[in-house]
Amino acid sequence: MALLAAVGGALVPATAVGERPGLAVSPQGQMRPAFRFDRHDYAVRCEPGASRLEVDGARGWRSRIDGSRFRAGNRSRPLRAGSARRVRVVFRKPRSGKRSAFNLRCLPAGFPAYSFHRLAPGGPKLFTMQLGSHYAAVFDRNGVPVWWYRADGEPDNFQILADGTIAFDPVDEITLQTGDYEIRTLRGRLLRVVGGVNGAAADIHEIQLLPNGNYLIGAQVVYEADASAYGGSADSQVIGIEIQEVSPAGEAVWTWASRDHIGLEETGRWWEQPILDDEPYDVVHWNSAELTGNRLLLSFRHLDAVYEIDRRTGEVVWKLGGTETPASLDVRNDPHGDHPLGAQHDARLQPDGSVTVYDNRTGLGDAPRAVRYRIDRDRGTARLVQSIADPDVPSSFCCGSARRLDSGDWLIGWGANPTVVGYDGEGARLFNLRLDAGFSYRAIPVPRGAVTMRQLRRAMDAIG
Repeated sequence: MALLAAVGGALVPATAVGERPGLAVSPQGQMRPAFRFDRHDYAVRCEPGASRLEVDGARGWRSRIDGSRFRAGNRSRPLRAGSARRVRVVFRKPRSGKRSAFNLRCLPAGFPAYSFHRLAPGGPKLFTMQLGSHYAAVFDRNGVPVWWYRADGEPDNFQILADGTIAFDPVDEITLQTGDYEIRTLRGRLLRVVGGVNGAAADIHEIQLLPNGNYLIGAQVVYEADASAYGGSADSQVIGIEIQEVSPAGEAVWTWASRDHIGLEETGRWWEQPILDDEPYDVVHWNSAELTGNRLLLSFRHLDAVYEIDRRTGEVVWKLGGTETPASLDVRNDPHGDHPLGAQHDARLQPDGSVTVYDNRTGLGDAPRAVRYRIDRDRGTARLVQSIADPDVPSSFCCGSARRLDSGDWLIGWGANPTVVGYDGEGARLFNLRLDAGFSYRAIPVPRGAVTMRQLRRAMDAIG
């Protein structure tokens, strides 16, 4: 009997691929990625009553499926569509003691369609994104969804926090009504709901688990202001943001309000945009926050600016982009220095003190980019040291993320586009993940040490 191994989803003689065992799924084309001995997790588009796992032990190897006895030779078993529980195949070479395990799962029937192409090594080990149809997933570096969850609403800003819990804000896809953040275990059990204090709902744009166990969120606050100089009335209703540190019990620990530190004049060019069409006026449109020690980094879409706030005093330390103020930094080495940011998102403070931003360039006639600036607080300067654009992404109306990894690689979610792309430090593509429909608000690397593959696999088994 000929020995078989999987190549490109088909079974061919194992002698042609170095006498190693292999896996495949019939009919062809359902298993992604194609089998390789250094890939240990696979997702399968299973057909009810039709999909079968084909296992080849190859010469000198034995295999077992889901705890059955090891045996030599080929074997086959049906795959159960509709079940997310993994099928675990272990290959063992008795004479050498070598052993390798592989995991396959059937994707749910409604799991959104996607494609993944690996171009070069690198990028995050694991990352999260929302997929549409109420799904969010954790992908590995082979583009395999190794864990997924279906929420009651669209799981906006889905992520795994540093303590291994998951967080997302469920959004009603019809009314676009947002709720408070749900904090759940990997198995989906609800631990708590994190909302704004003083009756304010959490804004969807951010949640950060702080080292002390509290959460950093934002909450929209409506207040009255004189907007007559900008086309509004003397008693206009406007939307500001209140950044809140909230305990797990829902108590306010610390707050910062945009209305106390940012004037209406800083809205700048956005007064000419449709924000005056509906009252209350969205004059700042906050969209990211990150607290590191006493340094609070905030991004505001309708200010075209990123701010650093001193948590102790609440005062603005510096401002990057937007209208000129006494706190504004002098931008250097940037071809867009007169208008360095446009409706940007996802401002992050790097370990070396630099700042990364996803710059949408909305309404400015430019392509979006991921940028990194070196901030010199003493000299009041921001020097552009890195910029990544993609010829396949000419525009990005909203949303998006740009995360620089410790390795110097990048993970960029090109907001309002269906692509999430990994890049090396020179801007060369490492991989491309593309959704067939929709887009993810962000793509977020899983924090180092937050979860293990074993935890993800076991949690997925429990959900399935």
